Amino acid sequence: KTTLLDILAGRAQRVHTIRGDIRVNGQPIASAQIRRLSGYVTQDDVLPGNLTVYEHLLFHAKLRMSSEKSSSDIRKRVRATMQILGIEKLADSFIGDQFQRGLSGGEKRRVSIATELLMSPGIMFLDEPTTGLDSTNAAKVVDILSGLGAMGTTVLLSIHQPRPDIFRLLDRVLVLSG
Repeated sequence: KTTLLDILAGRAQRVHTIRGDIRVNGQPIASAQIRRLSGYVTQDDVLPGNLTVYEHLLFHAKLRMSSEKSSSDIRKRVRATMQILGIEKLADSFIGDQFQRGLSGGEKRRVSIATELLMSPGIMFLDEPTTGLDSTNAAKVVDILSGLGAMGTTVLLSIHQPRPDIFRLLDRVLVLSG
């Protein structure tokens, strides 16, 4: 599943033999192009434990957004993204790691999603976004992703055995077995 997502997102390693092409809106697209128009959230949250949520997102926004954007516009984008993901109350909370207490697993996952969502991608790829989350947080994450789809972002994700209430939030499903 991860390999398929990596190929679709233009992140495939050269060790794979890939035949065919990937199309967006019916048009063939190169790996570099799809990486520019998409966001990718890995299965494991890789976040700095010593920063607050706002500091982390602001750093990423300044790093990745156009230098033509004003500081005010960048801060507005960070706040709007936090609001979409329901993490605005966590702005001043430390992310945390094995040395410092911080966010829960579900909160970290939403911060990882926010990091990619800052760039307003047309497509979001998520590799098993509910792994390691309790049922309440898993449902909350999938509900947020469903909302992103309703706002016009195409969301592709891999998921293991979703509960019926989570499954109902998905618009289209492709079942793979191996």
